[in-house]
Amino acid sequence: MPLSEFQHGNIRLKNRIIRSATYEGLADEAGFPTEKLRDLYQDLASHDVPLIITGFAYVAPEGRAMQPFQAGIDSDEKIGAWEPLARAVHEKDGLIMMQIAHTGRQTISRITKHNVVGPSPVKCSYFREKPRELAEPEIKTIIERFVAAAARAKKAGLDGIQIHAAHGYLLHQFLSRYINRRRDRWGGSLENRFRLLGEVLTGIRKECGPDFLVFVKLSPMDDRVGTSMLDEYTTVAGWLEEGGADAIEVSYGMMEKALNIIRGGCPVNVVLKENILYREIHPLFKKIWKLTVFPFMKRGFKPFTENYNLEAAKQIKLGLKDIPVISVGGIRRLSAIRKMVSEGETDLVSLCRPFICEPDLIERFKQDEVYESRCVNCNLCTVYCDSHNHLRCYKPPA
Repeated sequence: MPLSEFQHGNIRLKNRIIRSATYEGLADEAGFPTEKLRDLYQDLASHDVPLIITGFAYVAPEGRAMQPFQAGIDSDEKIGAWEPLARAVHEKDGLIMMQIAHTGRQTISRITKHNVVGPSPVKCSYFREKPRELAEPEIKTIIERFVAAAARAKKAGLDGIQIHAAHGYLLHQFLSRYINRRRDRWGGSLENRFRLLGEVLTGIRKECGPDFLVFVKLSPMDDRVGTSMLDEYTTVAGWLEEGGADAIEVSYGMMEKALNIIRGGCPVNVVLKENILYREIHPLFKKIWKLTVFPFMKRGFKPFTENYNLEAAKQIKLGLKDIPVISVGGIRRLSAIRKMVSEGETDLVSLCRPFICEPDLIERFKQDEVYESRCVNCNLCTVYCDSHNHLRCYKPPA
């Protein structure tokens, strides 16, 4: 069943295993995608990955990430640069969607050359820069930026977009009771906190039409608020379906505890050497931090377990009438995927790190039903991407 064709509404896939959005570091410094990014996508599509969701593309200059080679879709000039990528995937009989995002408070002003902004002036403990609270006219502009970005993706020939409302980025910040402390119509009640995401979805659906795929990525659980958020996000998922979303991908967390989003190894020495937030610290202070602060931080890291977002995905599915749910996180075995799908726990699954390690993973699953991904969850691929390195596996299997 996982390797058989999936059809639902406008979604038509060769199988149920999609490539989740993954930062690649394969754009130039102006955010234009390169030929290397095109080749990466085409390689995945040639190995039967039915749907590729691109790494997060920024919709506005102030909403780009701290990584230097993030792709963007913030101007019409970039439309032509994305067209060859869409064609390359379509030539291999695959689909491609662009994940569009605004980082909000999760970035650095000296990188973006703009003020860091957010729903409220609540500092992220990871980025450590206090954001300026967005005024209502600025919120309206951000909605327009998301809609324009989606329209550009459509003009470039992509099959759809995924709205990134997870991992602590701006749309997630507005949804969060912890971060969003506004007292106007953009904060307070769940309906108010949802308003920004809802208007982004409505605008995109109106601009791009009913046939353009629109997915939404959510983090219904995080380390600040806890399990009570699941009930709210079940409601949010229902509102998204009513607003025209085609599918919901269920992830976890925000960047205050970034490793809890992906889980697994914590290569702290590489973090201290490569990460822009740490690499300029004096070696002596790095050593002191590693001996004194890091052990306490590590206690808050969640262990890697198989299918670790599945329970949340099952809960979110309860809030939906018809559209598919996509579960991401810790998915490594075809037998586990088969169980999840056959028992109705999720409709689709998305993988990230396993495809970095083995772009041909789906073909391996087809050849051997008990095959398990060789990814060892070392997270070197993720940590090195916080520097000038591009996405690759740093611990290839023998």
